[in-house]
Amino acid sequence: MSPHTPKDELMRPFRRERGAFVPFIPYIWRAAARLGDVDVEEMGKSATLSSKCLVDLQRLLGLQAVFAGIDLDSILEACGSETGSQAGATATQVSASSTHSGNPPCEPGDITAQGSIPLAMEIARRLISLLGHDVIVAVVVSGPLTLGNRLRGRGGAHEEQALTNVAKLVAEIVKGFCELRVDLVVITEPDMGEFNAETCASTISSLKSAVKICHYYDARCTISLPCVEPGISAEILRKTGFDGISLPIQAAIEETGLMSELQAAGLAAGLSIPGTCFTGDEEATKLCVAQAGAVLNKYIDLPVYCTTVEDLPYDVSINSVKEFAMALMDISAKAG
Repeated sequence: MSPHTPKDELMRPFRRERGAFVPFIPYIWRAAARLGDVDVEEMGKSATLSSKCLVDLQRLLGLQAVFAGIDLDSILEACGSETGSQAGATATQVSASSTHSGNPPCEPGDITAQGSIPLAMEIARRLISLLGHDVIVAVVVSGPLTLGNRLRGRGGAHEEQALTNVAKLVAEIVKGFCELRVDLVVITEPDMGEFNAETCASTISSLKSAVKICHYYDARCTISLPCVEPGISAEILRKTGFDGISLPIQAAIEETGLMSELQAAGLAAGLSIPGTCFTGDEEATKLCVAQAGAVLNKYIDLPVYCTTVEDLPYDVSINSVKEFAMALMDISAKAG
């Protein structure tokens, strides 16, 4: 990436710098399908259709980032692991012939040919070709902490090896996308309900190799969590190499300890905005804007970006998204 380009300014928070404005990088998969008048599952089966719908919505809204994505469970299933939960079970089931046995789920170098990875990589490649000069192209890797924690929780002689193999798997996936020159990798977890402080800290730390690969290719790497869990600290994130962490905006307001730690450590904070902000409810939009402004004014040296808790809702209001983005630019300028 050349210096002093529009994207260089967008990437400043992910490079741990407070920028002139706060980037807004929502997840837009469902909203893109709606705009393209296609079924979201059908869209996900075609790189051509996916990239077209994503680019069309990006251009309509003037979005500063687009995402491709990978669900880790689907990849392990393609590699021969049984990752679906049985009725009444809470632990992911993994066959003895794959990850849990201590054997890698795929041979080295083969992982990027497994499951939905080739499709996701093709989507990323197209997005980079069409938008990569001016827009952040990012990839989401969903579920590695949860999967690693569940494998460890099964006990036995191979539990630590299982966690190691999940970390290697994530590193291989990340390397494949970084070789395409994506700008940002987001490790995301939909549910932290099975974690305690010890397992949370150790599973985050296990991803150090994946983060290091991102930096080798001049990409940035953040983690996105649904809540503030015991065991999450700026020090753990810093040692692992993460450039930042995104949390629900309400947690960012209430959890002053972690936010202060992030500011002291020079890491970025992502404010995850709930979907209710983008459904046409003016009061909800105003509340989220006010909350973002409060965080920016309180932590004046903290690199900040905004994202969404999950995909923009299917019934997204285009006007709400535009209004939030414009208001965010305004409060960024006022906060300095």
